[in-house]
Amino acid sequence: MAHFSRQLLHPVVLPLLLASCARGEVDLGQGTTAVAAPRGARCLNSTVIDGALVVHDQDELAALAGCEEIHGDLYVRTFQGADLTPLSALRRVEGALRLGEGPRPATAEEQQQEPSDALRWLTSLAGLESLESVGSLMLSYTSVPDLRPLSHLRSLDSDHTQAPLAGQLMLVDTRGLRDFTGLERVAGLRFLNLYDNPDLESLDGLNVPPRLDGVFLEGNPTLSQIDALAALEFVDTFTLDRTSVANLDALSGLNAQSMQLFQNSKLVDASGLNVGITTKLIIGGNPLLKALPDLSNGVVLTGPDLDVEILDNDALESVTLPASWNGGLDDLESEPYGRVSRIDISGNQALVSIRSPVGFVAATSFSVLQNDSLTEIDLSSFKTFTNLTIDQNPALRKVDVPALQTVDTLVVTNNPRLSSAAFGAVRTFASTMNGNADDALMP
Repeated sequence: MAHFSRQLLHPVVLPLLLASCARGEVDLGQGTTAVAAPRGARCLNSTVIDGALVVHDQDELAALAGCEEIHGDLYVRTFQGADLTPLSALRRVEGALRLGEGPRPATAEEQQQEPSDALRWLTSLAGLESLESVGSLMLSYTSVPDLRPLSHLRSLDSDHTQAPLAGQLMLVDTRGLRDFTGLERVAGLRFLNLYDNPDLESLDGLNVPPRLDGVFLEGNPTLSQIDALAALEFVDTFTLDRTSVANLDALSGLNAQSMQLFQNSKLVDASGLNVGITTKLIIGGNPLLKALPDLSNGVVLTGPDLDVEILDNDALESVTLPASWNGGLDDLESEPYGRVSRIDISGNQALVSIRSPVGFVAATSFSVLQNDSLTEIDLSSFKTFTNLTIDQNPALRKVDVPALQTVDTLVVTNNPRLSSAAFGAVRTFASTMNGNADDALMP
């Protein structure tokens, strides 16, 4: 059996050893090689660095060994064989921590490689276990399997950061990452930006506050679980684009200034969404969508440039517009509610009816185009339009406009089953009417 003895350092040797540590090298004894501090070591004299840093290679990463605080941004650009373990002492980055800051590959062929060398530069976040606070966090083109090395992170420090978008969490084209396990105790989130993450399935692990400045979930094709957003009550801009989310029940308490739902291949039911206050609502290219939010139930759209677009949702059968609009426009002072800048309802192949409950008064632009199954449009509360266009709706038979008085530019064309007689008493500056039922009866 081998026996090991423990020898104590002589009282004279210990101060010498400590002094050599301070110089960045330690002689480990006779017959050993001196261990030198990394070339260009930044934290020999102080563990704090003032100012932004850009790291281009592993040598520059190694030079940060022992650094505990960076008072500025830390950009680690893409390079092969990246190893973050030299950052094991890092506790705080006052600015943005960007892992993968750099351009995409130059060609589409490079982007399609599986895995692409340029995109898969970082495979682990090991080395960040001591990190407690960053101004914002951005990961790009990585293949890290999880975020557990960040389990000591407590703050996206939006109050003291120097980052341009304080409190931002951004993922761009990460591979292998399925959720946010490891970030459960991170506070201070203000912006959630997730772009083109093909393996992301869930937002579980996120600590979402009641208010955010922006949520952008774009190009995450396997993302189906957004329950982590259930606590969210208000957001300036919300975009859900190219995901596998099937319903919006998790957003039942959400009010948004701008709401955009694009090309979500599995979205069937949006009725759980509460669009409480907004200046923009765009719902487009969701092929299975059948149920919209109940826009007639207390929804108020406010602002000078209101925009509602419902486009190319092939399974959608009915649209009921909000009961009231408050544009705050001087020319309608007598009407506390009722003006909108733009409404466009087009290309919804299964759409049968469009209804506007009492509350609508005026719109700058209202377009209804190319809805193959549309049979009825109820515009009964409208009094005036700047531009009204109803075009290429082959099944349309009825348009109710009993209160309509003026339309600056009226276009009613190519609706072969619709009589244009309903617009006979409307005053117009310019009008175009052809291709309708009346024209078909003319010799």
